[in-house]
Amino acid sequence: MTNSIRLIIFLIFQFAMINYHAQTLNIKQIEEKITKGEEDGIERISYWDSLYDLAIKSNFEEQIAKILNNSGIIYTNEGNQRLAEKCYNESIKIYSTLKNKKGISNVYSSLALLYDQTGNIKQAMNYYYKSLTLAEETNNKELQMELYNNIALIFQDQEDYKKAETYLRKAYFLSTQMQDEQKIAYSLNNLGTLFYFMQKMDSATVLFEKSREIREQINDLPNLAESLNNLGVLYRDKNEMAIATKYLEQALSIHEKLGSNEGQSYTKVNLSRLFLKQNKLQLALNMAQSSLVSAYNTHNPNYISAAADAIYVVALKNSNYKLALDMKELSVKMNDSIINQDNKKTLIKSQLKYEYEKKAAADSVRVAEEKKVVAVQLKQEKTQRYALYGGLGLVGLFALFMVNRFRVTNKQKKLIEAQKKIVEHQKHLVDEKQKEILDSIRYAKRIQQSLLPTETYISRNIRKLK
Repeated sequence: MTNSIRLIIFLIFQFAMINYHAQTLNIKQIEEKITKGEEDGIERISYWDSLYDLAIKSNFEEQIAKILNNSGIIYTNEGNQRLAEKCYNESIKIYSTLKNKKGISNVYSSLALLYDQTGNIKQAMNYYYKSLTLAEETNNKELQMELYNNIALIFQDQEDYKKAETYLRKAYFLSTQMQDEQKIAYSLNNLGTLFYFMQKMDSATVLFEKSREIREQINDLPNLAESLNNLGVLYRDKNEMAIATKYLEQALSIHEKLGSNEGQSYTKVNLSRLFLKQNKLQLALNMAQSSLVSAYNTHNPNYISAAADAIYVVALKNSNYKLALDMKELSVKMNDSIINQDNKKTLIKSQLKYEYEKKAAADSVRVAEEKKVVAVQLKQEKTQRYALYGGLGLVGLFALFMVNRFRVTNKQKKLIEAQKKIVEHQKHLVDEKQKEILDSIRYAKRIQQSLLPTETYISRNIRKLK
């Protein structure tokens, strides 16, 4: 019977271990596929749906949340805001249940990008700051850097260059701390763009060139195209048209190869402006209209507005006033969704809220630390008081002991003195008696001596007898 029980326990243990290893293997496989999808930039929703089904069957909650976030990013890029929001919100619920602040921070960042791209600046800033608070709390430097850059770009769009520069420098500092070449190049490029808008052309050129060199070295094609595009614009503004054309065409070639509608849209706008500056009106119009098609595919009001403005300028120069009016109305409509007074107020409120919450958190930590210090001090003071009271008590007891000893000693001293007087008195009496006795003995001796003959008398009579 005992052997049978042992065998059953052994089989149960073996089954549990097999099940544990199988579950661990499944988690590892799903994690590897998630990482591959993120690194390779897989934008097929079917890929993430299959991973989602696999994670659901195995009930791997953290992996489900990651997959939902990535699915939301794909829907964002496709312009499907409803499904993107649904994925993000479900992901946040799971991460909240797991108390995974890092995961929540990542999803908040994704939500912010969704609202940023759709022109909802109020919601974008709200989620950027929410994400930033958690990223700083969890020391997620990579996400912090990304958020600093994105917040800076919004301030840049609002022409608040001072705040934009503050956040961009924070991002650059973090990128150097991480020693990540791609991120360093990204931060340099963003700073270069800001200085371009601030009309600091020399600084912008240096930063763009540094960024381009790094991106060429690490073969970062999407971002290399961005650096080439920025340099093309700079050289166009310097009237160095040949160099500008070369850089812009190289940038457009890379964007077309990568299938980036965003990249194609803004590079075509820059080529249109280049052709316009050379008075090549038809080429300028064709490029601007092509840019608008790409911009619509992005569902981003920034790109649509830029393309509409490019067409407006060319149409106006061609005296095509109807087309110019249509494009101006489209541009104004897009700009109204990006820059307005409410959005500016939202930016200020969001930043103040973020700074207040951050300061409040710091203050609460400081107050908690001060309370701890005060508590320790009070404890020390309490201990010192007890020690003082104890010391005083001991001193009091010692004082009572000394008083008592003094009394006893004084009493003994008096007793001794009294006994000494008695002894002295008795000694005096003895001395008196002894004197009396001696005097009696001396008196008797004198009587005896008076009665007895002298030695001379005796000696003379003895000689006579002889």
